[in-house]
Amino acid sequence: MLQSIAVAMEIQQRLLPSTPPQSPGFDIQAMTLYSDETGGDYFDYLCSGANQKLCLVVGDVADHGLPSALLMASVRGMLRLRAAMPGALEEMVADVNRQYARDVEAEGRFMTLFMARIDMENQLIEWVRAGHDPAILYDVEKDSFTDLKGQGTALGISVDSIFTRQSLPIRTGQVICLFTDGIPETRNAQGILFGRERLCQAIRRHVAETAKTIILSILDAVAEFRGDQEQEDDLTLMVVKIIDI
Repeated sequence: MLQSIAVAMEIQQRLLPSTPPQSPGFDIQAMTLYSDETGGDYFDYLCSGANQKLCLVVGDVADHGLPSALLMASVRGMLRLRAAMPGALEEMVADVNRQYARDVEAEGRFMTLFMARIDMENQLIEWVRAGHDPAILYDVEKDSFTDLKGQGTALGISVDSIFTRQSLPIRTGQVICLFTDGIPETRNAQGILFGRERLCQAIRRHVAETAKTIILSILDAVAEFRGDQEQEDDLTLMVVKIIDI
């Protein structure tokens, strides 16, 4: 059993992108820390190519461990296949949800998802939020944070779920942060949540650093806040720095 778990852990790590896309004008990095050997958190980079668009995905299957890892791998395959075909973001998410909901109908295991597409030509970010924590857009010049909100239930709730696409203009100097709920919901010994405010403070404090350094600094802040408490959930972060657009 231990050997099988070790193999499953190795396979799942290989399912996550080993390197970020080399997209001119952007500094992109992502990282996942599982609370068990395997887990349900997922991130990916899709839709990159000559059309000057890049899709960013972060997802979280309910619970963690081997069952969640299996479902995460299933959704990853569906998303990669669907993203290779034409369609609006909301259509992609709806198609994946339709199949996923049928697969988990008996178990009722849902998955939250945040899918964003950066349109470099039109300097725009579009996104669909499927029950996931809103991503954060930090404008360095204005020193302001914007939550990328939107309507949409988690994947697997219903085959008929409807998803909506939101959009905002983007510009040089902004930072986009996608994450799973394991970050803001980390608790310290007093039961206090790390929260979105501390996450925003960490982004502001290290905004001049590279995307990788921002991620490591946030994870260090979470670990310091948690103290001796056990990591109860998977932690995933994706940071996109807009260097020149």
